[in-house]
Amino acid sequence: MFDKKFKHSFSVAISAGLLSSLFFSVTFVLNKALDNAGYSWQWSASLRYLITLPILLGIFLFVKNKRPLLDSLKKRPVLWILWGTVGFGLFYAPLTFAAFYGPAWLVAGVWQITILAGMLLDGLISRNHDSETLPRRFPWRSFVISLAMLFGVLLILWGHLKATTFHDSLFVALPVLLACFAYPLGNRMIISRIDPTVGSMDRMLGMTIGSMPFWCVLGVWGRLRPAGHHCSRLALLR
Repeated sequence: MFDKKFKHSFSVAISAGLLSSLFFSVTFVLNKALDNAGYSWQWSASLRYLITLPILLGIFLFVKNKRPLLDSLKKRPVLWILWGTVGFGLFYAPLTFAAFYGPAWLVAGVWQITILAGMLLDGLISRNHDSETLPRRFPWRSFVISLAMLFGVLLILWGHLKATTFHDSLFVALPVLLACFAYPLGNRMIISRIDPTVGSMDRMLGMTIGSMPFWCVLGVWGRLRPAGHHCSRLALLR
């Protein structure tokens, strides 16, 4: 009975992860379009969350119980700023950077590692109402199954290596790998340390608010960049 429930929940989690990754991968194509239009990666990355914030605030207005999130933001602002910056800032900024410097299909392919990264971190971090992290039993079964995804990513990278240099491939792959671990790490650390009555949408708003200092600085940097950044980028890749 337990095995059946485990297999069902695991299949649902994998399916949901793949579906969300599919939709999210579309943003890589949009980032490439912004790149071709002459925008900097810093501005494009920050623009996503500068737009997301008012949308989430609008949704939050219709939430009946606003107290859990407001109390948590007031009592533990450093927590939200730290892990909001890790979970959202060190997640989307490196992704946008990689999408501007490499092909969108390569970024989208390597991004699938986030499913494996989430499983690894979930096995090490659990929710604890006393605001501490507790070690959990490592999910070896999930890990072995997820290696198939990693194998597919390695095939993508191998094909890309044949068409470019190892240096250029790392220039794209390393930022994506950072994002793959930063996103689940930030989310799981927030979940393990806040009041469980804070819902998922409220948590997303809290992390967005916490990451705002990062996005404001990055956005200003991007807007102040000289118009000829494309030329300097090509020189850097050479």
